[in-house]
Amino acid sequence: MPIARRHSALLEVEEPSIFWGYPPVTNALPKLLLARAELFGDLPPGNDEELIKQIEQQCRSRPKQVAANSAVARAIIEWRNEEKVFGRIVQHNPLRMSVDTLRYCADVVAVKNSKAWVLNLDCRSSLVLSGEGREFIKSLIYHTALIGDLRDAGAAILRVPSIGNGKRKVIFEEFSGDPKFSLDEILKRVRETYAIWELIQRDRKTGEGKTGEP
Repeated sequence: MPIARRHSALLEVEEPSIFWGYPPVTNALPKLLLARAELFGDLPPGNDEELIKQIEQQCRSRPKQVAANSAVARAIIEWRNEEKVFGRIVQHNPLRMSVDTLRYCADVVAVKNSKAWVLNLDCRSSLVLSGEGREFIKSLIYHTALIGDLRDAGAAILRVPSIGNGKRKVIFEEFSGDPKFSLDEILKRVRETYAIWELIQRDRKTGEGKTGEP
C-alpha cells in the first residue's frame, strides 16, 4: 500500500476508551492444539473445558472479552477435532526492530494431513486482510519462519470469524506462490508505517488539528 493510502487508513483508526484483545486465546494456541515438543508422536491428553476456563480467567475486560476469547477457543477445538489436527511447539524468532518487536505467527505449528503448517492466527470477528496485507504476512513468514527444520512447511492464516449467535468458525487459508516482498522491503514498510502513526498520534495529542501528512 502506498504511503498516502496507509496514512489515510491510519487516520481512520480511532483510539478506543477501553481496549481488549485476544492474548488469552492466542497464548493458549499450543495447548488448544494439544502441542508437544516433538514434531510427531502420540497426542497428549487434554481437558478442553478446563483450558477454556483458564482462558476466560485471563480476560480482564469482561464480559465481551470473555465471550470472544471463549468462542474462538471453542472454534479452534472443533476444527482440531474435525480435521484431526495437532500441534508441535516451535520457537519462531520475532521480527526485532528499533520501533517494535513484531510477533506474526504462533509458537506452534499445526500438523494437518501429515504436513506442518506455520500459522498466522487472525481472531478478528469480521475484518480480513487485504490482498496486499496477505502478501505482506506471507512474505514475512517465508523469510523468517520457513527456514531450518521448517523450510518444507506450509504457511497459512487461521481465521476465526463470527458466524452469528456468538459463535465462531475456523477458516484455514493456505498461502501459495513465492513471496512478493523481500525482507528489506518488509522492514522498510514497517518503519514507514510506524513513522506515519507517530505523526498522527503526536498531532492528536497537541490538538493542532493537523493530519501528520508525510
